[in-house]
Amino acid sequence: MQPQCEKIGYVGKTIATLHWRSRKHLESRLKEVGLSWSEFQVIAVLMRHGDGLTQKDIAARLNITKGTASKVMKKLEDEGYIRRKRKRGDARIKLVYLTDKAMNLVNRMKKIGKEWNDTLTRGFTEAEKKQLYEYLDRMLKNTEDAE
Repeated sequence: MQPQCEKIGYVGKTIATLHWRSRKHLESRLKEVGLSWSEFQVIAVLMRHGDGLTQKDIAARLNITKGTASKVMKKLEDEGYIRRKRKRGDARIKLVYLTDKAMNLVNRMKKIGKEWNDTLTRGFTEAEKKQLYEYLDRMLKNTEDAE
């Protein structure tokens, strides 16, 4: 049987379809905890890279404009998920920190992500999963070199 991505003609289309389906699924699950996709992305960056990132750094990591990041962070701040503090010595820079309310969601968010990851790799052996991750990492590296 010919692989689906081979039928389509290129890997990018298959990856885009997987991304779209993943986002659609995760957005529906995030509604259960009251978060939008964008809000989840900001919290996830802070979870992965640690508190105290600048708004500019968060925007860069998410590949969004500073204005978009600021709007999402304002909503997260209003809802009590983050707090922003001016940096000592440079009041123009705001550092972003997760609150206890956000930290209480971390395990739930990790569980949602793990469940989806398990769905994506259902039927794969551990060796196949490892190989898949290695291929995906190589593809990411290839795109960095192409930019």
